[in-house]
Amino acid sequence: MCTLKVYSQGWTSFDFRAVNALGDTIPYLYTQGDSTSLTVSQMINQTSWYKTDSLVIPEIVTQDNKNYIVKKISTWCFANGPEHVKKLHLPKTYNGLDSATLSFVEDLNITSPFTYSPFEDILVAEDNPYYKSDDGVLYSKDESILIAYPRNKKKHDSFIIGENVLEVANGAFFGNHYIKELILPNTLKKIQGGSFVDLASLEELVLKDSVENIETCAFVGHVPRLIFGKGVSKVSTDFIYNPESKMTLICHAIIPPAIYLSSFVESRPNVITFHDSIYLYVPRRSVNLYQQAAGWKDCASILPIEPPIVTGVDTASVSWVQNFSATGYVWTLYTDEARTQRFMSLTF
Repeated sequence: MCTLKVYSQGWTSFDFRAVNALGDTIPYLYTQGDSTSLTVSQMINQTSWYKTDSLVIPEIVTQDNKNYIVKKISTWCFANGPEHVKKLHLPKTYNGLDSATLSFVEDLNITSPFTYSPFEDILVAEDNPYYKSDDGVLYSKDESILIAYPRNKKKHDSFIIGENVLEVANGAFFGNHYIKELILPNTLKKIQGGSFVDLASLEELVLKDSVENIETCAFVGHVPRLIFGKGVSKVSTDFIYNPESKMTLICHAIIPPAIYLSSFVESRPNVITFHDSIYLYVPRRSVNLYQQAAGWKDCASILPIEPPIVTGVDTASVSWVQNFSATGYVWTLYTDEARTQRFMSLTF
């Protein structure tokens, strides 16, 4: 079905608007190629359209005496929404993003409908066959993909991604300024483009050895310290984009990961790629490999992760300020600067 857009407001276009059971006004588009379904259009930033603090997307919408199933949501759909709307409720009929609307934000390749939304929680009907929600965080039904962590979610300053997650989706953590610590699982294999954007309170992110592929603009903005595990084998030239200042990257991969030219950089020959701001630390035996590898060799500096090798010394002493309330002490030795690989612990 091809229908002329008869309404428009600002950058939002829609075929018609309808009021849900709570009195909120929601704009819709006819879904291209499907005469029985609708796509939720971009949210209008008018408080008069949204009476409640929870936006409930219905399963069925009636227009001109015809019923339509609400299946899709347009790109950046809720980015223009009023801040008083704190919760989003998705119906069991919602099955994904409208591929016909993916041209809105090409620069960072971010196509999530939830990007920069005002929500604290994203909820979905329990009988939805495609998605599920856990504590307001949206996942694929089998929990293998983390779809969206709401921008305004303030409940936690530390978040642990579950062990079932294999991928972090495009735009998943866009713009959340409350997370100070993010713990990734040992199962994670892929970080999609635009996954971690503008996380202003996050000082460090540790990728476990399971992560293999890091796509274009995966990290944008404030990322002072990144730690890559041994498994990273492929990264985009612009996996880190537009850093505010220099950043430290600790990469445990013995062989320098292959760097591929993203379409974002290819279409913009003057773009600053990741190596211009990175101070790189790699395994000592791999320093020469990185110094000769395309892309990596252009980093601001390349130094070994391990401390300098000291020979001819077989004793050492350790001292600390005594804590008189302590009943014992634990001395832990790690084999890496990131303190992810424990060598031994002494309790005394």
